[in-house]
Amino acid sequence: MTSLWWYKLLFVTELIIAETAITFHFERRKLWGLRLPAALAVIYLFVIFFPLPEGVAYSGWYLSLMFMLIFAVTLCGVLFVFRITVANGVFCAITAYTIQHLSFEIYTIFSTAFSFGSRDDMYGNAMVDLSSFNSGLAVVILVYVDIFILIGGITYYLMRKYLRDNTKIKVNGTMLLYSALILLVDVVLNAFVVYIPEKHNAYEIIIGIFNVLCCLLVLYIQMSVVKRRDIEKEMEDMKATISQMHKQYVLRKESIDVINRKCHDLRYQMSRFAATGRVDMEEFRKIEEAINIYDSTVKTGNEVLDVILTEKTLLCRENGVQLTCMADCSRFNFIHEGELYALFGNLIDNAVEAALSIDEVEKRYIGLNIHAVGDIISIVIENYYNGEIELSGGLPKTSKGDENYHGYGLKSVDMIVKQYAGNLTITANDGIFRVTILIPIPKSTA
Repeated sequence: MTSLWWYKLLFVTELIIAETAITFHFERRKLWGLRLPAALAVIYLFVIFFPLPEGVAYSGWYLSLMFMLIFAVTLCGVLFVFRITVANGVFCAITAYTIQHLSFEIYTIFSTAFSFGSRDDMYGNAMVDLSSFNSGLAVVILVYVDIFILIGGITYYLMRKYLRDNTKIKVNGTMLLYSALILLVDVVLNAFVVYIPEKHNAYEIIIGIFNVLCCLLVLYIQMSVVKRRDIEKEMEDMKATISQMHKQYVLRKESIDVINRKCHDLRYQMSRFAATGRVDMEEFRKIEEAINIYDSTVKTGNEVLDVILTEKTLLCRENGVQLTCMADCSRFNFIHEGELYALFGNLIDNAVEAALSIDEVEKRYIGLNIHAVGDIISIVIENYYNGEIELSGGLPKTSKGDENYHGYGLKSVDMIVKQYAGNLTITANDGIFRVTILIPIPKSTA
C-alpha cells in the first residue's frame, strides 16, 4: 500500500474529527445512534476503495478530485446524522476542511524548514513498509497530530459561543461561496505544487505560507458569518425591546393623565373642605404635598419626554435620588415615539442603577441637560458611580459576569443614536459617568 493510500485514511479521519467537533451541538436526527456508524462505514469504505493504481504517477487534478469527493461524502454524512440545512452543513464542512488543510500546511512549513518528513512523501506512490517504524517516523506523527489538535482547539475556542448556540449561525450564501472558492483554489494549488520537479525548500515554504494565509482568510470569513448573525440577532432583540417600550409609553401616558386628573379633582375637593374650616390646615398641607408629588407633570415641549421625565422623577424621589433636568425638547419631533422613550428611559435607568449603588446620599445625583445648538441636539446625562468602569468599543464592559446582556440598554441607545446619524460618547473619570449625545436635526424638520 502506498503512502498516499495511508494518507487518504488520515485525511478523512482528520476531517471527521473536525466536523464532529463543529457539529456536536447541532440537533441530531432520529435514530442518530444508528445513522452515525452507518455514515462512518460508508465514508471509510468509499475512501478505502477509492482507486489508486499502483505504479502510476498521480497528477494535481487527480489528487484534487480525490480530496473533493472525500469532502463531499463526509458532508453527506453530516447531513445524514444532523438535522441541519444544506447551507449550514456546507458551512461546517468547509470550516472542518479548512482546519485540516491549515494544520497540514503548517506541518509542511515546519517539516521543510527543519528537514523532517514531507508532504511529497504523503502524496507519493511509493510502497510503505510498516515494519520499518522508527523514532523518526514517531516524531513526524507526533508533530503532525499536535499541530492538528492545536489548530482545531484554537478554532473551536474562537467559535465556541456560536457553535454551542447554533441558532446564531445564519449562513450568507455569497460569503459561503467565497469561502468555498478560496479553499478550492488553495487545495488545487497545493496538489499541483507537490508534483513540480526539483523544488527548492524556500519555494515550498513560500507556497506553504501562502496556503496558510488562504486558510486563515477562509476561517476569518466563516467567523464573520456567525458573528454577523450574532449582531443581527442583537439588533432584532433591541428593535423588539423598543417596540415593547413604545407600548409601555402609551400605557404610562394614559396612567399619568388619569393620575393628574384625579389629583386635580382631589385638590379641588380639599380646597372646598378647607374653605369650610372642617379640615385641619396642617393636615391639609401634608395631604397637598403628597398630592403634589403625583401631580408633578414635567413640561419640556415634547409629550414623550414629559411622560418619561414625570415617571423617572417619581422613581428617583421614591429611591432618594436627586434628578435635575434642564430641557428644551420642542425639536425632538423627528424621532419616533418608541425610540425616544427607549433612548431616555435607558439613559435614566442606567443612571438610577448607578446612583443607588452609592452610599453617600449627597452623591445620589443625576444631571440631565437637553438643548439645541443650531441644528444639533445635545443631550448630556451624568451621575456618580462606584468602582471602576472599563470601556470597550465605546461602551462600558459589564461588572455582572455577562457581557452580552449587561449594558444592553446603552447598546440600544447607541443603535438609536446611529440610526439618526448621531454620535454617542461615554466617559468615566474621577467617579463621574457622563454620556454625551449629539444628533443632527434633519433639514426637513429644522
